[in-house]
Amino acid sequence: MKSLSKVQLLFIIGAIALVAVIYAMPKTAPLSAEAVVETTETDAIELSADEKISEAISLVMNGSEPMKGIMMLRDVLEEDPKNIKAHLTLGMFSIQSGQLEKALDRFNTVLSIDSSESEAYLYLAEVHEKLGESDLAIENLETYKSLVEDSNSLAQVQIIINELKKI
Repeated sequence: MKSLSKVQLLFIIGAIALVAVIYAMPKTAPLSAEAVVETTETDAIELSADEKISEAISLVMNGSEPMKGIMMLRDVLEEDPKNIKAHLTLGMFSIQSGQLEKALDRFNTVLSIDSSESEAYLYLAEVHEKLGESDLAIENLETYKSLVEDSNSLAQVQIIINELKKI
């Protein structure tokens, strides 16, 4: 069996975290026929920030309208500049598109809002690893470990730390 690289492991952990964010978002019931008619007539349906983020993720991930999804996330931040989910999501998309400096800015913004947001440390570690900054990646992974209790996540992160340290 081929072993995974540290980048692949970080990506897997990031993907798991993204799925967790999506599933943690409140679910909404489908619109009734009357509501659809009313919505198309008035074009005035108002989505919550979490619903907008969920829709934006869907638009980007399925590739149908990625820029529309990004703009929805930016709109969320315009309305609520401290929306952690929107910053995390934009940061993750920045990593995917290779915009590592933008990703650093997003995750650091999250930590300026809430320094206990463990996911931000995990993603910062990924960005620093991609930038060849192993010491900073390890530092962020150690902080992540101090904030989470899930033994599976802790074990996976320790494997990545060991890889980065070349133990």
